[in-house]
Amino acid sequence: VEKEEDLRSKHSGSTACVVLVRGNRVTVANVGDSRVVLARENSTDTKNLIAIDWSKDQNANDEAERQRILRSGGFVTMPQEEGLPARIWLDEDCSQIGLAMSRSVGDHAL
Repeated sequence: VEKEEDLRSKHSGSTACVVLVRGNRVTVANVGDSRVVLARENSTDTKNLIAIDWSKDQNANDEAERQRILRSGGFVTMPQEEGLPARIWLDEDCSQIGLAMSRSVGDHAL
């Protein structure tokens, strides 16, 4: 990484999830669009598992998150096709950096 000339670390970041288990208490935290999922055995069909979301993706498709971004001076474009994420931009012309998640670790330019 140190020798990479084209690396723009100011524009790089990551998402993360953390799960802490202490006794019978579980604490879940996430930032960005990473997701924590619990796989539980199906009570009626033990050969299949049920996925249970334990976190919520942080992206501008969520109305409350979109409003938070707009109040903070950010810009949001909604996707042209179903299934794609909204994007968050630094400028109204959407010519600078755009993210598909609304929170991340890093991304110092944003």
